[in-house]
Amino acid sequence: MGSFIPDTLVEEIRNRADIVEIIGSIIPLKKAGANYKGVCPFHQEKTPSFVVSPLKQIFHCFGCGEGGNVYHFLMRKKGLSFSEAVHLVADRYSIVIPHTGSAGKKFLGRKEIYTLNERFAHYFHNILMKGALGESARAYLSERGISDSAAVEFQLGFVPDKEPGGARRIVTADINKDVVEKAGLYNFYRNGVANRFAGRLIFPIQDYQGRIIGFGGRALNEQQQPKYLNSPETAVYHKSGTLYNFHRAKESVKETGYFIIVEGYLDLITAYMAGFKAVVAPLGTALTASQLNLLKRLTDHAVLVFDADNAGLKAALRGVEVLMEGGMKSSVVILADGEDPDSLIRAQGAGAFQRHLDNALDEVDFFCHVSERKYDLTRAEGRIKAVGELLPLIAKEKNALRREE
Repeated sequence: MGSFIPDTLVEEIRNRADIVEIIGSIIPLKKAGANYKGVCPFHQEKTPSFVVSPLKQIFHCFGCGEGGNVYHFLMRKKGLSFSEAVHLVADRYSIVIPHTGSAGKKFLGRKEIYTLNERFAHYFHNILMKGALGESARAYLSERGISDSAAVEFQLGFVPDKEPGGARRIVTADINKDVVEKAGLYNFYRNGVANRFAGRLIFPIQDYQGRIIGFGGRALNEQQQPKYLNSPETAVYHKSGTLYNFHRAKESVKETGYFIIVEGYLDLITAYMAGFKAVVAPLGTALTASQLNLLKRLTDHAVLVFDADNAGLKAALRGVEVLMEGGMKSSVVILADGEDPDSLIRAQGAGAFQRHLDNALDEVDFFCHVSERKYDLTRAEGRIKAVGELLPLIAKEKNALRREE
C-alpha cells in the first residue's frame, strides 16, 4: 500500500471513477438539479446540506464545510491514508497499480509513452498529408467524403506497408526500444522491426484531457483483416474506459444536453464535421460501465445511432441496458437497412440526421422494435417470447414511474 503512485495515475484513477456512485454506495443521495444531495456523514444534521457534483467530481457540505474529491471523502469517512484511498478506488474500477519498487522509477514509462504517441501521431499525419506514400490513403478518405480539414482536425495518419528507412532510425536509434514496445506501436523481431498498423489509416485516440494514449487503424482493402485494429492495453490506454472524441464532445454536450454515440471512427468524424459535436464512439466494443461513468458526469441522456444490421441492433440493445443500469436515459435512432450515420449524412445532409435524432425511439419503444424483428407478434408464442425478453430489461429502469408505465 505504501508503494509510489505517480501523479498521472492518481489523476487517471480519479477521473475514471464516479464520485456519485462511490458516495451513493455509502450514504443515500437524491438528485437535486445538476447535483445530488444527502445528509452529511461528518456532522449531525436533519436538513441535507451535503452536495455531490458529478460534473466537478467533488463533494461539499454547506453545514460543516467538509469537501474535496473522492479520495478526500474515503480518507475522512473510512480513516484511510491517501495511498489506501487511491488503491480502494482503483480496485473498485479494476485499475491495476503495478508495484514500482521505488519512488524513483517511472511508472512503466507513462510520460515517455505520451511523448512517443505525440511524436508518432505527427509522423503518421505527415505521411498521410504529404508525398506519394500517403496517396492511397488520401484517395480513400476522398472517396469517403473526409476533407483535408477533417484529417487535420482529427490528426489522421497513415502507415504504408513498407515504411521509409527513416522510420527504423526513429524507432531504433533515439527512442528507448522498451518504451516503444510498451506503447504497442512496433513489434521487434530478430531480423528487424514491424509497425503493427502497417497498411492502415491511423486514428489517434485521446483521453479526456486530449493526450494521445493510443491509435486505431483501419485497413484500406477488404483482404486485410481485421478491418479495425486498436493499440493493445498499455500503461496509458485502457479500451474499456475510453471513448473516442470524448475530450472534444464534453464541451459541446452543455449545449445539446445529450451525447450521440456512434459505432465507428468515420461515422463519428462525418457527424462531427457536419456540426454534431457532442458525438463519441466506443472503441470496437459494446458500451461499458466505465465509459458510462464518463458520460453521466455531464448529462443523463445519450442517443445511440448504430448500424441497422443485426450486429448494430445487438450493440444498441447492450448499450441501452448499460445506460439504464447506470440511471441514464437513452434513445435509439433506427436507420434504414444498409445505412449508417456516415452514409446518411453524406447522401441526405445534416438536416436528415437531425430529424432522425429528433425522432429517436425511447428505451421501451426500441425494445419493442427489436422484438418485432425477432418474433412474430401476431402469434401467441411470439408475444410470450417477446414479453419474456422485455420484462427483465424494463426491470432495470431506475425511475419507478417510467418502469410502471
